[in-house]
Amino acid sequence: MDYQHAHSHTPASYDGHYHQEQEIYLPPQSAYMSRSTSLQSGSSMLKAPGLASDESLPKQLPLKATRVQEKPLETKQERNWLTRLFPKSWPIRLFLLTVFIETVVDLAIQGDIYARISSISSNDNNEAKTIRKMTVYLGLFAFAHVFQLAIAIEAVWQKNTLQFLFLTLFNFLFFVYSLIESAEVRGLQSYLQPGITNISVGTLTIISNVVLALSEIAFIAIGWQIWKEFGWKVYKFLGADRQIKRIFAHYQIYLSLLRFDMFFCIGFSAQLIAFLLTNTQDAEYYLTIAALPLGVILLIGGHFAARYENKWLMFSFMLGCICATVYFAYKLFRIYEGKDGEYFDFFKSMTTFAALSLFFLIVTFVWGCIVMHNFGRGLKEQMAKKLSGHRRRGTSTTLDKHFPMTSNPNRMSIE
Repeated sequence: MDYQHAHSHTPASYDGHYHQEQEIYLPPQSAYMSRSTSLQSGSSMLKAPGLASDESLPKQLPLKATRVQEKPLETKQERNWLTRLFPKSWPIRLFLLTVFIETVVDLAIQGDIYARISSISSNDNNEAKTIRKMTVYLGLFAFAHVFQLAIAIEAVWQKNTLQFLFLTLFNFLFFVYSLIESAEVRGLQSYLQPGITNISVGTLTIISNVVLALSEIAFIAIGWQIWKEFGWKVYKFLGADRQIKRIFAHYQIYLSLLRFDMFFCIGFSAQLIAFLLTNTQDAEYYLTIAALPLGVILLIGGHFAARYENKWLMFSFMLGCICATVYFAYKLFRIYEGKDGEYFDFFKSMTTFAALSLFFLIVTFVWGCIVMHNFGRGLKEQMAKKLSGHRRRGTSTTLDKHFPMTSNPNRMSIE
């Protein structure tokens, strides 16, 4: 018996033709699937006489296969970068905002005072020395603010709790330095003319000191919250291994010491060039200028030596630290020896910077030995693994040119 005859259930009113109002519904076909191929399965039934052909079926609009849209990778990377730099945590945002406001306000005040001091013209040799000294102090003050802002941003970026503590101490020393500078600036008040603003120099210095004091109070107030925030981030980054966390703490202290080495070395060299090495024919003038960028390169090399656990680079850095320590010890002796002579006007400031530079170099050398002793204990691999994991989560793989957002090349999304 014929298949169509045995399985057909033709209505009684069948007159040999299907009327137009009768419709045959088939499962919807995708635009990516061939209609002819799908209809050929079970061809013995579909090709039987009396059944509707493919051409007589109601025409259906082709269904579109759309790709799942995703935001561009650059947008994700930009969002991750901004989230890491400006996280949603209110203590960290308050910390960055405080440092930023402090920097802007104090730089504006120092700029106004500098403009007033620069306009003084004096034939008196002592007054000329005082004016030059104050301009250098104002320059160091401005450099310290920019340095503090950069270190604060880096501390947030690296989640370095110890660097935040160093910054709190640095801001306190900054406040003490501001009090000393304010007293010396007010000593020149009778020579100063109105500057960018008509506010008196005494009032400007008071405002600067108040801003520094309020910033220090804010750092102390939010310190515990930032400590917990950074501690949790480090825990998620490194895990619960106490040995790795201890080694990482040594590494963070070492990085913080490098930053402050750079600040005090640059500050001392700037004062030495501005105050004493005015003779361009002197060989020490050019040696000091050449030593400044070399010192910065040395400190950068120390950073990379610890990050990638390169022993030869670390040995070179430590040798440079020994040479720098000898140099600053010699300069400190020269300053003390000439405190009643050529160093008389700059004795306090240069002694402070030379002593602090010497102290930080010695501590950095000792801590560098500790960091080098920790080489090969797993910190480098742990940090590399975590960083590569973050990069993988931010990437997108295209496995098929038609369906780039899926790992299955045969998967599609139909709307």
